[in-house]
Amino acid sequence: MSHPAPPTGTAPEQLGDDRATGGAVVRSDASAGTASAGTAPGNTGASAGARTATMTGDGVTWRTTAVRRLRAWRFWLVVAAIAVALVTVTVLLRGTGTDRGSLSPDNPAPEGARAASRILQAQGVTVTRADHLDAALDRAGSTGGDGTLLLDDRNGILSTRQLDRLADRARTAGTRVVLLQPDLRILTALADGVRLGGVVSDPSTDRALSADCAVPAVRAAREVDRTGRLYRGPVTCLRNRADSTADGGVYVQSDGGRIVVLGGAQTLSNDRLAAHGNAALMLHTLGARPQLTWYQPTVRDLEATDQSRTLADVTPPWVTPVSAWLLFTAVLAMLWRGRRDGPLVREPLPVVVQAAETSRGRARLYQDAGAAEHAAATLRAATLVRLGEHLRLGHAPAAEAIVEATATATGRTVPDVARLLTGELPTRTADLLSYTTALTDLETEALRR
Repeated sequence: MSHPAPPTGTAPEQLGDDRATGGAVVRSDASAGTASAGTAPGNTGASAGARTATMTGDGVTWRTTAVRRLRAWRFWLVVAAIAVALVTVTVLLRGTGTDRGSLSPDNPAPEGARAASRILQAQGVTVTRADHLDAALDRAGSTGGDGTLLLDDRNGILSTRQLDRLADRARTAGTRVVLLQPDLRILTALADGVRLGGVVSDPSTDRALSADCAVPAVRAAREVDRTGRLYRGPVTCLRNRADSTADGGVYVQSDGGRIVVLGGAQTLSNDRLAAHGNAALMLHTLGARPQLTWYQPTVRDLEATDQSRTLADVTPPWVTPVSAWLLFTAVLAMLWRGRRDGPLVREPLPVVVQAAETSRGRARLYQDAGAAEHAAATLRAATLVRLGEHLRLGHAPAAEAIVEATATATGRTVPDVARLLTGELPTRTADLLSYTTALTDLETEALRR
């Protein structure tokens, strides 16, 4: 094949360098205009290398590539920056080590009880927080008759054995105990004689429960929030008058006033402490003695059992027989409705069809349809594939390249070979036979050489 002549004034070595680098060398117009035909090839290569030192493989500087990638990832970079900023602000606002527990004496949030703790300390009461059972037991034993133990186990963490230990220590030391919304287990262990009385009907923080007994704490409060649980005991105060059938109240005393059950736990929260007489009730109940132990059990108080509970321990007793009956019924249904397979049937192996039979069958189909032109196109396509492989023209060569190579191999003229391989196809059966013979002869001649 012929190549176009190089432009006037261009050295052959320069063209060779351009082709070798695949067009990666970039020349400015000024340098091209001032370059003379006598310029040494070595100098030209040096100057081109200096000019392309900051170029990447696609002819673009690294700075342009970096800017392009930053623009492509601009949205995700902005999202990541906003996320990092939000996390940072959240951590700074929340602070590190801030207690967020409900009714915690160190929690300044609305659901916390930091305000109650500060008021008690301002009145001379020493408030000590116990974060596990051993600390609560030690405080109850050390404070004795001068101490009050506030137990807030609304999550039911303490076991019956732990509650018994706490009750024995408080009883022995003479410690006053205040229970916040206790359940039946806590009442049984610590407040014998106090029973559950339901919940406040039609609860509302706008309306209040009025004082209805001679207990000093209740008389000082006069009224408290109408919310919480109801209890019945030796001394029941702040009864739910809206329910005529209920005789329980949110403030109960037993054991001569040593045990106090407070059903409205939320009256101690920062959000509700200043409402009605909640602050007065809190101050007279928790500040009656100079030492207060604020105990809220945590996961540290969970006891590890020696034997793990099985599924049968946590399910009702009727689950096992019902499950067995359902399984038996399912098996009977499968046997009744299941498919019954018959005897095995022998099946012969698939028939092996020779390639020649397949070709003859397809030829008969073409003959019956009168598709001489389609059959000729199929034969010519197969011939082109075989000629291209034999003449080693590479993957998927063009038909023109196969025609030139075949003409060279057979010694025929190019138009003669092109007439068979790229020319018009026969449309009649008689012409198809002669065309097939001509293709076979051409392929045979090409394969011999």
